Amino acid sequence: MAGKLAAIWATPWCLSPCSILSTAVKRYFAIGLLLPVMCALSLAASGPKYEPGKIVDVEQKTRTRVLYYIVNTPVEKEEPYYEVSVQVKDVIYTGEYSARHAADSQPDDWTTGASIQALVAKHYVYIKRPFGEDLRLLITKHEVVRTSTPEPSAGSSKAPDAKPQK
Repeated sequence: MAGKLAAIWATPWCLSPCSILSTAVKRYFAIGLLLPVMCALSLAASGPKYEPGKIVDVEQKTRTRVLYYIVNTPVEKEEPYYEVSVQVKDVIYTGEYSARHAADSQPDDWTTGASIQALVAKHYVYIKRPFGEDLRLLITKHEVVRTSTPEPSAGSSKAPDAKPQK
């Protein structure tokens, strides 16, 4: 009897025959942990999908910011920013880009009609620059571009049915 107890106590609980977790359950548990991790890694490896677009308009604007007050008089500073309109597919996104320094000029590749690669996120549009850096625009508005449908030619249009007069 003492020999059996010693053998039971010497065996790890997970290897004992009366273990709660059988080897099949352990396998399914391991697969259940590894499968979602592998799926998440494969999705993350694909990376963001940039779409072709074009710059519709670029405007430099300024915003006045109050730095502090001296005897109820505000001391203000003009902060320049760029309002950039970008068309991706059938939507024009207008966003704001603030330069790091007030003396910075607009990027040279920002001209009206220039082709770009853009990634549209929830609140931002990321524009891929030629040297690899992304510029982030905060979306202020977006509008759907309506493509004009060709009007039917004069010969193919049908006149509405006229009501017979009595």
